[in-house]
Amino acid sequence: MAFSQKGWNVGHQAIYVDEDERRAKYVDILAHKGVDKSFGRFERLTVTLVCECKKTENPWVFYTPPFTPLEFQFGLQQLFALRYMKVASFPNWGQAELPILLKSHYLTEEPLERFAEAYHVSWLKEDVDRDDHQQKPSKKRKFEGPDQISNAINQVLKATNHNLVSIQQLLSKVHPIAICGLFYPVIVVDGPMYEYGLNSEGNAELRSVSYLKCRASIIGQEPMHAALTKADPTTREFLIDIVREQKLGEYITSLDKEIESITK
Repeated sequence: MAFSQKGWNVGHQAIYVDEDERRAKYVDILAHKGVDKSFGRFERLTVTLVCECKKTENPWVFYTPPFTPLEFQFGLQQLFALRYMKVASFPNWGQAELPILLKSHYLTEEPLERFAEAYHVSWLKEDVDRDDHQQKPSKKRKFEGPDQISNAINQVLKATNHNLVSIQQLLSKVHPIAICGLFYPVIVVDGPMYEYGLNSEGNAELRSVSYLKCRASIIGQEPMHAALTKADPTTREFLIDIVREQKLGEYITSLDKEIESITK
């Protein structure tokens, strides 16, 4: 509903292929927005959000150590864009188009100095059993780990990679108008979310947050950019937008502004 109200085209239960398990799976939402407008060598921009939604009563906690990418330290944000931006285009974009990617929220929206790199569903479930010998209740603690977060991350990464590769292969065959497509993996959380990190004094701090960027990677096909980055084409690095449901409308508005900025 949040996407449709802002003019995005929405598909539910979008299918993708899990290459590890060799079977079809589904991701909750594919949201698309396209703009027919000339920018650079392109005549159309499309943005695709590959989105998984999770509901939880237990806090999601993300560890976000201080981190400043070398690309930012030395003013080489183009390399940062090459590493994390996922683009399918015709014709294949090159270095001349890199300034377009610098308008992405990856490089313009806070936080920029830290990413989530570890995560945990914070709950401790206690089952009460009776000891037959002592006839007293005893508690067996069962820890429920980060499976919910891990599953969501795994789903959006594989679904994003599947859609990216599929679209790039299609564009290489049908020769449409000059088009540039951006792909963003997103997890929407209906529940509490916290960031664990260090404050300005170097002390550990737990903060309630509504938005984070999470770094993750998979082993998969790399349809583009391998020649430019000289990186191992089988390792794909991603930033995942993790957004609380209450923040979703504001997040979509920021993407609309990004689209407008790119196509100016």
